[in-house]
Amino acid sequence: MKILVVKSLTESRWGSCKVISPNLSQLYSKLEPEFSIDWFELPQDLLKWEVLASDFIIAKFCSHVEQTNPDRIVFVDHLPQPALVLTYLSMLLNFKKLPPIIFHVYGDFSYFAKEWILLNDNLIGLPVRFIVASDSQKRLLENFLFNAQSEDVGIDKLCFPVNSKEYYFNKEERESYRLELGLNDSDIVILYSGRISLQKNVDILINEFLKIKKENKRFHLWIAGAFDDVGADFMGYESYHGYMFSKIHSLLSQASLEDQSRIKFLGHQRKAALRKIKSAADIFASFSLYHDEDYGMSPAEALATGLSTILTDWGGYSSFASQDKWDCQLIPVSLSQYGFELNLQPFHDKIDRYVKERDCLNKREQRSRDFLKEFSINQNVANLAHILKKKPIHFSGFNWLLDQYAVALSENWSKNKFNKFLSPGSDGYYYGIYKNYISGLNRENSK
Repeated sequence: MKILVVKSLTESRWGSCKVISPNLSQLYSKLEPEFSIDWFELPQDLLKWEVLASDFIIAKFCSHVEQTNPDRIVFVDHLPQPALVLTYLSMLLNFKKLPPIIFHVYGDFSYFAKEWILLNDNLIGLPVRFIVASDSQKRLLENFLFNAQSEDVGIDKLCFPVNSKEYYFNKEERESYRLELGLNDSDIVILYSGRISLQKNVDILINEFLKIKKENKRFHLWIAGAFDDVGADFMGYESYHGYMFSKIHSLLSQASLEDQSRIKFLGHQRKAALRKIKSAADIFASFSLYHDEDYGMSPAEALATGLSTILTDWGGYSSFASQDKWDCQLIPVSLSQYGFELNLQPFHDKIDRYVKERDCLNKREQRSRDFLKEFSINQNVANLAHILKKKPIHFSGFNWLLDQYAVALSENWSKNKFNKFLSPGSDGYYYGIYKNYISGLNRENSK
């Protein structure tokens, strides 16, 4: 089977996608020789490229498809936006001549609702499959389809895999890093890694950390990542340069100097350094309620290092829950008329249990191995091959919900003001769509 993989010409500007896209590309490379893999690269700023470079890249893509005659066309990147690419392609090529198309869906799917709606008429009737990274994202996408009640709606789940050569538990790195920072075996380190932005709720994590009071135990909070002032513009929540730094600085200024000394901001780190930091930590925590949290590469990489983990029951985070194979617990999330509600008691309960039980390093090594058996690149080659061989479903179209959501987003951006129907709560578009990001265990609490 010949597979044409369409990918970005340049590295993504989005942090997690800088990891996801290369890992997916590695995964496709490992399909050979069972599959014949061909690659075609497109610039992220497609329209700007066409205007300024005079390279007619879409025409070249069209010719490449016609000449190579692949059995499948696969889009592995979120940019250039696949729906936009196909809209341009429809101007040059009869879509009925296209082979089955497969889309790897990212968390920004709903963000590009307008582009998918514009492509909708051309896509209807074509053999299509969507690949999502989590059960939550599958529910969200099904919510936008006409044929959502069918036995096979053309949506398959395949995790965004972790590179096991980059993330694993390393005992020697743990010991050397803790020694470097003057920590001993009684010190317990809670770690967050990722963007320090509004919807990641790092300020809430800091606040809950400051509530921890344990005699004869030394707790530390490490935050690895850069400050990011991305707000939630489509919900009407705008940010400004320095907003998150100012917000967290104000929070810390109210804490004692001793408490402040136990919180370290490690900044943006490269992969090798992150593995060392995650190996040295004891507990990974993230209270993210980010609207694009379709998976969660940072938690996945933390679990790959065997970290005991606690996450919000939100989006792709829910896929990691397990206390048998690895140690990952969820924090209940609900959406009410007042917005998000978090029950943070499980975070403190987990801290209490960790203090009593204290991990032995052999358990961490086993958890790391068990997680990578399911979420690593090598372990998902057969899963991807199975999906590619499946019969594509003739696409029946997106439903009115995606269309209405696209209109609401456009109006919100054009008016540049708060729109309550796009804000977290139980009385608008946001609730109708993102209630699917709460796992089945807690979705009943959000009705």
